[in-house]
Amino acid sequence: MSGSLPNWNSISWRKSAHLNDGADAQLDLVGGVYDAGDYLKCPLPLGWSLSNLALAAVEYKPALVAAGQWELLLNITKWGADWLIKGHVMASDTPSGNAFVGQVGDIADLNFFGRPEHAKNARPVHLINFVSGGADVAAEYAAAFASVAVLYRSVGATKYADLLFKRAQQAYGFSKAYPKNWVSSSALFQAYVSYYDNGYLGHTAWAAAWLCKYSSAACPEAQRALTAALSSNLASNLGYDWDNVLPGAAALMLSMGLETSAAKQYLDGSILSKWKNTNNKCPTIPYYSVCYTPKGLAYYSDWGTLRSTAAMSFIATLAAKYSAADSRASNLCWAAKQVNLMVGGAGRSYVVGYGPSPPKSPHHRQSACSAVYKEPCRADSRGTCCAGESGVGQGGCCNEPNFFNSHTALVQLSGALVGGPDNADNFPDSRPDYQRSEVNGLVWPRHHLPEIFAVSGPVC
Repeated sequence: MSGSLPNWNSISWRKSAHLNDGADAQLDLVGGVYDAGDYLKCPLPLGWSLSNLALAAVEYKPALVAAGQWELLLNITKWGADWLIKGHVMASDTPSGNAFVGQVGDIADLNFFGRPEHAKNARPVHLINFVSGGADVAAEYAAAFASVAVLYRSVGATKYADLLFKRAQQAYGFSKAYPKNWVSSSALFQAYVSYYDNGYLGHTAWAAAWLCKYSSAACPEAQRALTAALSSNLASNLGYDWDNVLPGAAALMLSMGLETSAAKQYLDGSILSKWKNTNNKCPTIPYYSVCYTPKGLAYYSDWGTLRSTAAMSFIATLAAKYSAADSRASNLCWAAKQVNLMVGGAGRSYVVGYGPSPPKSPHHRQSACSAVYKEPCRADSRGTCCAGESGVGQGGCCNEPNFFNSHTALVQLSGALVGGPDNADNFPDSRPDYQRSEVNGLVWPRHHLPEIFAVSGPVC
């Protein structure tokens, strides 16, 4: 989290930071969340993350309540949605009258290894408008707004929900009017660029499905958008992440009883059947197929494969919930086995602070530094040295040499899921290894997983 932290923030070592974001552009962009283990703010993955949190809340509220996470999830989704309202810097029912923040920060933020409250670098604001286009980003604004609207309406906050839904309609109108991905000028380091020229089709299908979830009047448009996306080359992409959100759109439509035949064929026939094909052994070419490691992990991506496997496990549970008994059992069993491997089922956990042999050195800026320090602090080696700090490790400075040192993290990121092993199950647990060790998500405690998977009867 970024900005002036609220009293419900449970991360004691995180301090308020970047309290002037947007000021250079005469905007208030204080707040929101940082991306991954760095200090950029990126609405594209933020929008996708918020809408998936909302989807989990809508579908699995009892598990979240049992885990004691329900109120925290409500707070976090509102925190993110409120910042996206700030990021929707021009709001209009006329598509050309809208403008959105595409990114806050640049390469200087990736090159700062200190605590965020000590960062002094410029934080440029990069905007999206009708000239630049950016249907992919605007659609994720729309999906986040509409999904959090659905969530908050369910708890009786109708005024806030209606406000968010209005913003969702405006953002979706922009994405439909200017159908191209956001590609920044060559002068900007753009952290997230779609790998598909028509990637916006998946994002608009995802956003439209959420608008449909909130208002049945939007459902014909959601059906049209899903059909367009499923008819494109996006349907052959096996991932589920910020760049390919189509599986989520199909699962959401399936949950509403819409486009059930097409959604089921796509999810079970085109996607999950390939993820569950245990006969396809590693190594294979990443991103084009799913292979199985010697320990049984479904491996898709060389860049933190667990984010892909975890996300697809979520899709499998959703597909199971709205499928016939045979498909339900198969999908739930597969998802349960994959999550079990992530939390230590094969002897090594990939969740910080949990299970056998958990990661000790995640790729995360602040966790490499001591949580306690004393002012004054001075700039040093792309970070800072505070009073009494020197060298690296315990008692060391919070800077680049410290980050790239091999010491165990000084702040434990409990529950954080790292990138994971290679396709031979090797995991070096090395902080500089951003492909294997960068934090990718959060896993609930294992004793609550049965509540997530128990949609009907035994899992396996």
